[in-house]
Amino acid sequence: MDRKEKSKYISVVILNWNNLSDTIECIDSLLKNVHPVNKIVIVDNGSTDGSGKMLAEKYSKDQLIELFFNEVNEGFSKGVNLGVKKALKSNPDYILLLNNDTVLDRDCIKKMVDACDLNNKCGIAGPRIFYNHKKEIVWQGGGYFNYYTGGNVVPEKNKKPKVYKTNFVSATFLTGCIMLIKTVVFDKIGLLDEDIFFYEEDVDFCLRAVKSGYNLQYVPSAVAWHKVEGIRLTPFAFYNRARSRIIVLRKNFNKIYVAYGILSHFLLFTPYKIYQSINAEKPWETLRAWFKGSIEGLFAKLDYKTNKPN
Repeated sequence: MDRKEKSKYISVVILNWNNLSDTIECIDSLLKNVHPVNKIVIVDNGSTDGSGKMLAEKYSKDQLIELFFNEVNEGFSKGVNLGVKKALKSNPDYILLLNNDTVLDRDCIKKMVDACDLNNKCGIAGPRIFYNHKKEIVWQGGGYFNYYTGGNVVPEKNKKPKVYKTNFVSATFLTGCIMLIKTVVFDKIGLLDEDIFFYEEDVDFCLRAVKSGYNLQYVPSAVAWHKVEGIRLTPFAFYNRARSRIIVLRKNFNKIYVAYGILSHFLLFTPYKIYQSINAEKPWETLRAWFKGSIEGLFAKLDYKTNKPN
């Protein structure tokens, strides 16, 4: 694609699902940012509460915002991919993936862009994200993939933030909740993996980016807040986390490590999931969903081409 080096054209992709007020607040925080955004693409992912229609009415005369509709909930990856495809048509330098229940600090985007621009190999940048209801506690930050456990680790998670001597820090995992991506990354590694309905799609995307030679930059001075209260102890969450976790292993690693990862998944995580499910509203149903997701992840028919560069 023909992009001007000095241009900082940013297209934003937001997925809405039954959440009008948060989506509006998220857009408001975007519009207040020091670094302007050039296009906001909203994908309504099969909302049943009328929020998609209300968003269309509210922003019908706003040329900055485009709204697209999925008739049903297509899952996170597929919904986001629709938005990315639409956003790419404006030929941006960056695409900002943004959960609709997030709020950005005024200079969040600028600091991520600055950090990414300082490193030619930087493909993705991410901010320090605090809990919205506990503004002094970090929800997500820069992390890494742990090859012993087969999952990602974020050292700052659920802690008060540490002080870094530099403005940005190398990472191998950044959450897809807020992710600033150079457009050339999509050109090389493709979109989010649609074999993954929900959860772990960011782990997969980061693994593919790192394998393709891109650096990930965690920018702790860039701040945002996420309206999430903690681990989701629901059958839906347990099912998708288990299924997605095994799919990520199968699609990104050799057979020996996949065997180790699956063994670790069942032996190390089963006691932890039993402990978690005890605290869930529906303990047995939640635990059963985790095992069901695990088995489906093992035998799901996968498109391995999605994890290869275009």
